[in-house]
Amino acid sequence: MIVCPLCETRLLESAERYSCPSCQYAADYDEGILLFNRDIMEDHDDYKAVGLDQLYRHEREHAWFRHRVKIIRKAFSDYVEKDEDILEVGAGTGHTARALMDDGYRNFSIGEIHNNGLLYAKQYGLNNLYQFDLRRAPFYEHFDVVALFDVLEHIAEDELAVRSIHGMLKPGGRVVLTVPAHQWLWSRIDDLSTHHRRYTRKTIAALFEAAGFEILQSRYFFTALVPGLFVRSFLSRDTTWETVEDGCGLNVSPFSNALLGVAAGAGDFLLHPLRKFVGGSLLAVARKA
Repeated sequence: MIVCPLCETRLLESAERYSCPSCQYAADYDEGILLFNRDIMEDHDDYKAVGLDQLYRHEREHAWFRHRVKIIRKAFSDYVEKDEDILEVGAGTGHTARALMDDGYRNFSIGEIHNNGLLYAKQYGLNNLYQFDLRRAPFYEHFDVVALFDVLEHIAEDELAVRSIHGMLKPGGRVVLTVPAHQWLWSRIDDLSTHHRRYTRKTIAALFEAAGFEILQSRYFFTALVPGLFVRSFLSRDTTWETVEDGCGLNVSPFSNALLGVAAGAGDFLLHPLRKFVGGSLLAVARKA
């Protein structure tokens, strides 16, 4: 059910908009995108729109993104049926959603706070595009699965966001997410990326269980990259927004990118026993109780 983000009344649908019969709120279509929060600024405190332009330049070939997509695909294979209704929140440019759709997940909706990310998603052939703020989600028991990949760390009120996800899910629905791991890996890159925190398996479990979820899986990945990430926390102290693409490793040579791919993939396989304890990122799957 699509509801008013202001008063939670069920919205009435027409060809051009969704409108609230109680408070006169309206969400309009623009270029095929349903806009629930037109007033969101491009330099929003949680995530700047220009960051999506940077992602679009790198994510299709960069080894970090390619390995993360592999991890996500495996989680979906284990916990999500092909015909379920899925919403990816904070979907960026739609790159990960496109990969999952290639695996046969067809009932895909995309939610993003910034319009430019949704315009990129349209280029991948994605439909059902929603611009909204997760903290005021316009959905109630609407989806079987909500996915968010490296999103939760951008939201100051993560408890509010997780409760909102719980409300969007049908009974028994699941959430699949990734987040950066370990506060001791915090660096200047986290500051520039507008992160509020990094997580552990313990903190993620506490956050979701408090909101009414049961944890089904929780594991670290990018385990082999941890020494490099730890060194980066010292070397990146002088990084600025103008140099962040170099500072966080988005700009890499083909050789370095290939080496990173080997370290990410083979490293995770060889260091499998450590995935319960340490990694650069964390994957979790939880079910609405």
